[in-house]
Amino acid sequence: MSIFVVSWQTDVTNIWPVLIPFCFLAVANGAIYPIVVNKALEEFKTCSATAAGLLNFLQTMICFVASGVVSAMAIHGLLTVSAVMMGAAAAVVLGLALSWSGNRVVIEDNAQAA
Repeated sequence: MSIFVVSWQTDVTNIWPVLIPFCFLAVANGAIYPIVVNKALEEFKTCSATAAGLLNFLQTMICFVASGVVSAMAIHGLLTVSAVMMGAAAAVVLGLALSWSGNRVVIEDNAQAA
């Protein structure tokens, strides 16, 4: 969100106000990526290679679409990049909410069965 605020409120003439939040984003992605992939593939023990291939395909296609949106709106520069990043963050929050909702249903079903 900080990149969006910086790009929206100021005329960026220096790369540092943009680069520092990107560095934090890269560190966070590197830290959580193995955990996310492990949790995503946890349910597919018998066909883990197929599930990993599908996961990588989806990741590549989402990156392709995001890059296409940024390229199509390149005239707006950093504002477009930050808006696409905020859209990705919204998608992550939606996925997290769906994941928690699904886990809650499974836990409640297990509790009722016991």
